[in-house]
Amino acid sequence: MNNILILGGSGFVGRNIARWFLKYGEDNICIATTDVDKAKKHFSNWELNALSFENVNIFDAKELKKLFKSRTHIINCIGILKEKIKGDFNYYHNRFPRLISYVADESQIITHISALGIDQSNKSSKYALTKLKGEKHIEKCRNYRIIRPSLIYGRDDNFINDLCSKFKLLPIIPLIYKGKTQLEPIHIDDLCEFIVESTYENFPDNCIFDANGDEKINFKQLFGKVCEILNKKARFISIPNFLIQLIVRIMSSFGVNELTKDQLELLKYDNVSNNDQINISKYIKTKNKFSEYKIAQNSTNTKR
Repeated sequence: MNNILILGGSGFVGRNIARWFLKYGEDNICIATTDVDKAKKHFSNWELNALSFENVNIFDAKELKKLFKSRTHIINCIGILKEKIKGDFNYYHNRFPRLISYVADESQIITHISALGIDQSNKSSKYALTKLKGEKHIEKCRNYRIIRPSLIYGRDDNFINDLCSKFKLLPIIPLIYKGKTQLEPIHIDDLCEFIVESTYENFPDNCIFDANGDEKINFKQLFGKVCEILNKKARFISIPNFLIQLIVRIMSSFGVNELTKDQLELLKYDNVSNNDQINISKYIKTKNKFSEYKIAQNSTNTKR
């Protein structure tokens, strides 16, 4: 019998993984979070009755060991895109995975959500460097799967919905690095299907999987799709590198982190799969295309 623990289960990825496990008939799923009341707001009454919730200090080894006890599968979805205070990347992406590797026992399967493209972007991005360091700790576990997704989109995602809110107010869309940075967006349902299927099927352990969609696009095309969703004509302006760097420094000096220096570094690198890692497309067929995405999309198709 599976006993599933989802760390960071109130976030976009974690809560959708929980829903997929419920659709597959799992009835022993625990959501670990720092704020249970806030987490519960993301689930329906039916889902709340089927799930259990635990408040946890993720940096308390004793508390974490107690939480891990008797679990068969532990899925770590904890990660941040921006630092609230200096050192947050290291705490969440490096120190916490190190604690997981210390606390997990040899029988447990650890699924760790990392990020695509960090083999290159770690050269100048703290986000990517700490993600890569975190993977090294997870690789010390007896049984693990590391998943590196590209941009994740879908029902109630933060990124696309946030862009829609901002683009409604902008007459012209600014482009950084001419909008040429490439990515391969993956739908949340495709990512969740792989994670859930890996629980039942004989997918390989102790390896890294790239998780990306079938379409390779650049940020200009991504922004154009958002404008299409809004039924708005896409008008772009390319911001010179020196100017955007100056703007980011000024915003940072006023405590505004809408766009950070580290994110500028990430945008220098394509967020695409390469041939060095196993791809999830070898085990599941991705069913969703970003070019066909509509913001109202709300389906979760399962086989079980």
